[in-house]
Amino acid sequence: VNSSMAHRLFTAEEEYPDLENHHSHMAHCLTETVYKQLRGVETDSGFTIDDVIQLGVDNPGEPYLMPAGCIAGDEESYRAFSAFFDQVLEARHNGFKKNDVSRNNTMSENVKGGDFDGKYALTSYVTSRRNVKGFALPGHFTRGERRKVEAIAKSALSGCDGEFGGQYFSIKGSSDKDLEQLAVVFKQPISATSQPTIFARDWPDSRGFWYNAKKNFLVKVNEEDHLSVLSTETGGNLVPSFRRWVEGVAAIENGVKKSGNEFMHDERYGYIATCPTNVGTSLKVGVVLKIPKMMKYCRLEEALMRLRLEKIDLGDCVDVSNIDRIGLTEVEILELVIEGVQFLIDCEERLEKGQKIEKYVNILRQK
Repeated sequence: VNSSMAHRLFTAEEEYPDLENHHSHMAHCLTETVYKQLRGVETDSGFTIDDVIQLGVDNPGEPYLMPAGCIAGDEESYRAFSAFFDQVLEARHNGFKKNDVSRNNTMSENVKGGDFDGKYALTSYVTSRRNVKGFALPGHFTRGERRKVEAIAKSALSGCDGEFGGQYFSIKGSSDKDLEQLAVVFKQPISATSQPTIFARDWPDSRGFWYNAKKNFLVKVNEEDHLSVLSTETGGNLVPSFRRWVEGVAAIENGVKKSGNEFMHDERYGYIATCPTNVGTSLKVGVVLKIPKMMKYCRLEEALMRLRLEKIDLGDCVDVSNIDRIGLTEVEILELVIEGVQFLIDCEERLEKGQKIEKYVNILRQK
């Protein structure tokens, strides 16, 4: 029995999922009352509340991680299931309330700092998601939709020139060795956040990526979202990477518009993305840092939370990026990351000199 028919055969109480020992925003926000309220709701493309939550139901997660545990299937999902998604967004994005709206500003001329010491900052990057209006999102794609979105993306990217001129590579025609040489991680998605049956249907049909000549601008096509745009910079100079991202996204959007299409955008939710983690500006700004003493510091997690940053451990390095994507503008996110990364580097330098950093962590105000 599919999810769109289940509500006619079983009660909400009979269908409510067992979320005991689940660790996700979905598990914390999906009460039986909300589930009952939304069971009869279905978007025009046929997406239901059971489709929204199934990824998180199947992947309980771990106590030390807090994934969203849910996905949108189309542009309509966030409004159709707002009684649920609004709670997830508030929990995930630092209290983004149901009456708040997404804000945008990419004018970075007055941004100060962001050129970090290369002794500590190894790589900087800016990445975001975009999806084409009128098509389902990858977790709810038909084969025809996926192929059409790839065609739109290839057409838009082929029109990019100058710094963004490059080449499109189809995953179907690329070997693992080719992908490794291009430093592209684009494998069949099997993980706690991307279940094969959701994102890997018909793999590798209509998946690919675009690289510019300098290999510092990458666009993945039909991964978790229609387009995933990445601008990178060797070393710690964030602002050039940010400006390249701004110009690159604008160039792609112009190409998409030339084909009579446009990106999904909502007045409240901003740029629509599959995962509620990535709605709003959809912007992730990060720096890979080599700060061994701070990585061992017992209050690092507390300091990061106060700075509204999160980390991914990479062996002897750490990838630090913004937690929140909505409620702040793009420039505010950039400035937040610059301020936070500089704080971490300053603390590392103090620890190298044998100084204590407790007072600096203590005066950090929760953002």
